[in-house]
Amino acid sequence: MRFFLFVFLFSTSAFAYPLDRIQTLIKLHQEERKLGGKKMVRLEATIRELEIRKKEIEQRVQEHQTGIRKSLKEIHQSMNLAANVEKEKIETPKRWMLSKWVSLSIREVEDYKIDLADANDLEEKIQEEKKQLALLFQDFKEQESVLELNRRLQIEKLMSEFNVRKELGRVVKTDNTGGFEKLKGKLTLPLKGRIISSFGQLYDPSSNLYIFKKGIEIAPVQKKENVRSVSQGKVVFSGELPQYGLVSVIDHGGHYYSLFGHLGEIYKKKGDPVENGETIGVSDNSGTPVYFEIRARNVAVNPLQWFVN
Repeated sequence: MRFFLFVFLFSTSAFAYPLDRIQTLIKLHQEERKLGGKKMVRLEATIRELEIRKKEIEQRVQEHQTGIRKSLKEIHQSMNLAANVEKEKIETPKRWMLSKWVSLSIREVEDYKIDLADANDLEEKIQEEKKQLALLFQDFKEQESVLELNRRLQIEKLMSEFNVRKELGRVVKTDNTGGFEKLKGKLTLPLKGRIISSFGQLYDPSSNLYIFKKGIEIAPVQKKENVRSVSQGKVVFSGELPQYGLVSVIDHGGHYYSLFGHLGEIYKKKGDPVENGETIGVSDNSGTPVYFEIRARNVAVNPLQWFVN
């Protein structure tokens, strides 16, 4: 889970797009991802070519080093064999040729090592480009999910339910602005379980890509585990979202929100007040980890910094 879709629900610019504009944007995003995919394939092919080139260079360096050692040994033996004038006439040009070959091989080995260093630098830059491209893919995917949700909401004529100014006006009038901020480091986990993924950038071995997680995942200790609000507030969204399953979003005032995803059941509907520690739903029947986010003014923050150690 890498994107907090509730931000979109409260974005005035998102709902300013007409339906045909949204569909065009979705298509453009898909085309951009397709082009990015082709670029990723080219980068991976270049890396494979570099690996082959590096192995070839390493093999040639090894062969030259073996040849140099052999030639130096022959030079040494030649000097020991030069016992008379006749043998010296034979050994002298031989030693000269071997010395020239050794000097040439040493220069070639140095050139090969420079090539190898250049190949390593290029591969490092390509790996960094792959990393940045993977993060771009992630952003595209998140934006497509947001656009798709917007399209769905417009088709279902739900735009009026998410009027930004009215919602924020109610928040200012009814909520204890700033109260939630004082709870940093004092909250308890919303359910009994084990944190299995943390906030921030990490490497995903299954996709061989870097991803950025904007929340955490908590594996419940049992099926149908109670999920509780981390503080008092008001439910501002309750329903299903793409990639998040059943979702409950709570406004805690002061522009602080918490999101619970992949719930099995939701007990609270939009507009319901909730108390600190009140059960808002349960995990599903298969033990799927519950996704949890905290947002401060629409910016994802590390939830682990808000919990009691």
